[in-house]
Amino acid sequence: MTVSFEEHVSYTDPTIKPILRELRQRILALGPDIRENVTKQQRVAYSVNRIFVEVKVQKKRVLVRFFGRGLPDPKNRVTNIPQTHGWTHNKEIAIANSDSLEYAMPFIKASYHSS
Repeated sequence: MTVSFEEHVSYTDPTIKPILRELRQRILALGPDIRENVTKQQRVAYSVNRIFVEVKVQKKRVLVRFFGRGLPDPKNRVTNIPQTHGWTHNKEIAIANSDSLEYAMPFIKASYHSS
């Protein structure tokens, strides 16, 4: 069974819907080579040669997992993903409003450029 991006959007609270759509638009605008894979587990993966960003859709926020590239995090919003979790990505940031989306974009861009 395939799941659409809009089905994930419909799962979120009304305040998150525009944030999730904007995040998608901004990730896809990073380059023409980006592929999007929507999964039924409330996840959307973006890849070039490998998955550089995974978006976990939640009701009240969006979690973005990415490859940390040493960018400064002056607001301490980025959390480490322990290696024991066995995930490919080592960093995560929560997005719940346009301010946190703006803050997350440099980390997403750096992860894209490393893929």
